[in-house]
Amino acid sequence: VVFTLNMNGHKIDRRLAESEADGEVMYIDSGADVTINNGTITGGKTTNGAGGIHVNGARLYLNDVCVTKNSAGTDNGGGIALYRSSKLVMNGGELGDNIAVKGAGVFLDDSSYAEFNNVAMHGNYAGYDGSVAYVWSQNCTIKFNNCKMYENRDDLIGIAEDNSNLYMDGCEIYSNYGTYHTDLIYVLTDFDCEHKVEIKNTYIHDNSNPGGRVVFLGDANFVLENVKIENNDNVAFYTTGASYGTVTNCTFNNNGYTEAASGADIHVADNVTDVAFVDCSFGDSTFDSEVKTVSTDSTGA
Repeated sequence: VVFTLNMNGHKIDRRLAESEADGEVMYIDSGADVTINNGTITGGKTTNGAGGIHVNGARLYLNDVCVTKNSAGTDNGGGIALYRSSKLVMNGGELGDNIAVKGAGVFLDDSSYAEFNNVAMHGNYAGYDGSVAYVWSQNCTIKFNNCKMYENRDDLIGIAEDNSNLYMDGCEIYSNYGTYHTDLIYVLTDFDCEHKVEIKNTYIHDNSNPGGRVVFLGDANFVLENVKIENNDNVAFYTTGASYGTVTNCTFNNNGYTEAASGADIHVADNVTDVAFVDCSFGDSTFDSEVKTVSTDSTGA
């Protein structure tokens, strides 16, 4: 089934006062190919995954659409949830003020794919993980291009396990906040898998997640390139597990830390042996004793 909905600036508001088992605004089932243009999806409240749009083995294209003020309650995917190899491409619009336990903005499972281009992501709240996005299961890919992420609460973007990938280019992440020991971008450690992480041309600044990390990488093949991380109340960079990669032409300055998180602004664990910092500026950053491979091309303050 191929279907296009032109909303012409209008709104679909389910207006649920209480959560229901199937309280999403839209359900898109297996095999469908759906395009939605220029409108707002709001008012969904569910206890069964996806407050706004539930995508189950289908393809969804959103152009200038706002997915806002939806709730998955005690489940996952407040704004959008993707299951069973679903595909989402969102161009423009907003993903804002959604609530869930995991993946308040978007939740990915079962080899799903999500791509966001020029999307504003703000005001989302995850009770446990991923206020903007959470990747739960194996072989998922999520991409952010020229997006702004601000005023979200608690862990921002999380990759859980099993060979999933994160790509980010040209984004700005700022004014997000969280409770003690929450991270902005994190990839969990699982020694039986490897994640691919690329973060390029991105500015991460003025976030407050005391005791957490700006970038936490466990078991990732990573590239950070032209990334500026400054004025955050977080450890700037933390890698562990079997991670390896390069940090090139990046800036780290005026980032906070607490003893519980690392003890330094930049941390490379003992078992991580292949990390190179090339042409970086560290400003007033501190290193712990485990950092071994800082390129001679990199500079301090």
